Amino acid sequence: MMSCYLELDIIFDDKHLAKAIFDSIIPDVEKKLEKRSESNFFLEGNKICLKISARDNTALKASFNSYLKQIALCVNIEEGLYGRKC
Repeated sequence: MMSCYLELDIIFDDKHLAKAIFDSIIPDVEKKLEKRSESNFFLEGNKICLKISARDNTALKASFNSYLKQIALCVNIEEGLYGRKC
């Protein structure tokens, strides 16, 4: 039974950037390596929707931090390569 839940929408200025980030992260989401949490990602135009269900706060935090680090890395690469704010 999943007792903790997080839903987050991340909005980007550009739908192509949102798709590029989504495409780079979705393989990790589909692997479903976590036994204590379940994650779903959705792309809606320039918005990435993240939903995480977990058995406890620690599992929720671990899953969230993992995805957030991947998203931040993609944004930092984009800003470094093209010099634009995301």
